[in-house]
Amino acid sequence: MSLGAILTVCVITDAAALADLRPEWRKLHAASGADLFLSWEWLKPWWHHLAGDRELFIMLARDDDGLLRGLLALSLETTRVGFRRIRRLRFIGDDQVGSDYLDALIEPGWHRAVNRAFGAELVARKSDWDLLELRDMDQQSNTPHELLDALGDGFDMRSDAGLICPIQDFDPDLPLADFMSQTSRFQNYTRRRKWLERQPDFRIEVCRDERTLQPALEHFFRLHRMRWHEDGGSSGIADARVEAFHRDAMPRLMAAGQLRLYTLWVDGQAVSSVYALIHGQTFYYYQAGMDPAWRSRSVGLVLIGETFADAIRSGLSRYDFLRGDEAYKSDWVNGSRRLVSRRLYARRGSGASAVQGDLRLSRARALVKKWIRRAGSTMWDSAR
Repeated sequence: MSLGAILTVCVITDAAALADLRPEWRKLHAASGADLFLSWEWLKPWWHHLAGDRELFIMLARDDDGLLRGLLALSLETTRVGFRRIRRLRFIGDDQVGSDYLDALIEPGWHRAVNRAFGAELVARKSDWDLLELRDMDQQSNTPHELLDALGDGFDMRSDAGLICPIQDFDPDLPLADFMSQTSRFQNYTRRRKWLERQPDFRIEVCRDERTLQPALEHFFRLHRMRWHEDGGSSGIADARVEAFHRDAMPRLMAAGQLRLYTLWVDGQAVSSVYALIHGQTFYYYQAGMDPAWRSRSVGLVLIGETFADAIRSGLSRYDFLRGDEAYKSDWVNGSRRLVSRRLYARRGSGASAVQGDLRLSRARALVKKWIRRAGSTMWDSAR
């Protein structure tokens, strides 16, 4: 592909066109090597259930033969910052469901040309938007930098570090038993599993097809609610709309071979569940649920161990815990990816004012936190 290739960009604003895009979207997603959260199966239900008042703004880049070489799934949202109206272009799927590694979908070898074409289209439509917010991207992505180059000298970018995603890349020559023995939870996992194996009707079921999806799905939602009820509710599946999104997405993901549900049973009871996603060579640990009455028996720990074993037996090359550096994750893995958010905007305009306003607010919050810590320390010293 020549960097000088001519690409035509169009913008899809009609939600009904999402269904028509499915074949091309899926083909481009597979070719791009992008993560699962950019799949049509994930983003189409998100738009249906969680888009709210946003307007669709999907950019498509086609070559002279009409072949789709790039796709940037955005939406347009109008908000207010003080008395200013801010029009934000945001990724579809960037809110409420923990979509990590969002990015453009681009065929290999076409990145610079596609991003240059997208940038030119954004400049041509600069009267329609103030801020391009690209949240939860992989820190290594070049897309924002290439877009900024294409936007030109009148634009700038602000970057904000996001959460860590703990990961483990598997050595294909390392046997399962050897990998498991290297984890810091191995002894506890082995001891807890042996105890469970002595209990009546202990088993672990793995749902991999649509025939057994419905009961596995119901067990997951029930156990997820039970696990988080004592903490005031789940932030991962926060309300009925988010649950409706998952109930819509899960059959689509299962049909595409991208969903696995693990259920641990003891004495006729489903006591632990894991909602996992599979894409390419990666296993994504997405959500879990557990009967709190079984916490002391470490059923969650045992089921995590089983997901690692299943991922390795399936020949996958990476296990991804996704966002959050909770301590239990580091007991299993030794690598990480970092999320980052980039905001692109014209140096003169409402977008720049909004970014500066956010920066001033962040600094003020930091000063307040610093003052509270100092005040607390002074009070503690006085009390002693």
